[in-house]
Amino acid sequence: MHSNTRVGLIGFGHMAQSLCHAWLEARVIPHSNLFFCQRDPHKMKENQQRFKIEARTAEHVIEQSDVVILCMRPQQVGLFMEKLKAMPQEALAQKKWISVLAGTKLSYFQHHLGSKAEVLRAMPNVASSVSEGMTILCYNPNCSSDFRSFANILFGSVGGISELDEAHMDIACAMAASGPGFVFRLIEAEARLGQMHGIPYEEALKMAAQTFLGAARLILKGKLPRDLVTAIATPNGVTQAGFDKMTELEVDHRFQAVIEASMKRSRELSE
Repeated sequence: MHSNTRVGLIGFGHMAQSLCHAWLEARVIPHSNLFFCQRDPHKMKENQQRFKIEARTAEHVIEQSDVVILCMRPQQVGLFMEKLKAMPQEALAQKKWISVLAGTKLSYFQHHLGSKAEVLRAMPNVASSVSEGMTILCYNPNCSSDFRSFANILFGSVGGISELDEAHMDIACAMAASGPGFVFRLIEAEARLGQMHGIPYEEALKMAAQTFLGAARLILKGKLPRDLVTAIATPNGVTQAGFDKMTELEVDHRFQAVIEASMKRSRELSE
């Protein structure tokens, strides 16, 4: 189902646009096989011209697509599911479904789409727009190997992927989906400190961003954080002074508390 698979996006906000842009750049889906719908007619017309893909009504997107990706806000999914009841159920049964909605469980979609529906929960993050994303995948048991293969190619084209049980989706959402936001805050804090000490903001921002990027690449190349910490910390040195302050301020535990707060909110949305 790969090269000729038609993909429709229901909702076309920031995440949907980031994914669409990355998929077109990576050439995993041709323009002619992508469709979308958006509530705001003006924005829909603008995005049709910008992305050079066809904008249609939600009903037409579903009819023309093999894979339907739900990208609306979580609070809008109930109304959408009600609309589906008016469509031929035998046609809906042939579709593959991907949800990128935080806090909406597979069981919810099984209830509305039928027990035999093939449904994937995917949790991408904003870095997918530059093909450096991290997407968490959670399939229901009905998903065929062909669908799994297609989804792995689709989301693998925009960064890393990790397949987890649904029980881990709340912590994964906090770590991977919300995580870039926390890193942005840390990068900004470092850049502003550089600015406070006389470095132009643009230069300080570049320094901070590249530092985080380089550190991440070392780990993705197979290095362990604890080994790198040991290697870089010269006794009584500059880095060790910073480590000592991190220990004093309990930075590690406090940052974990940040992640856990997001996890808790994701769990609340799932209830």
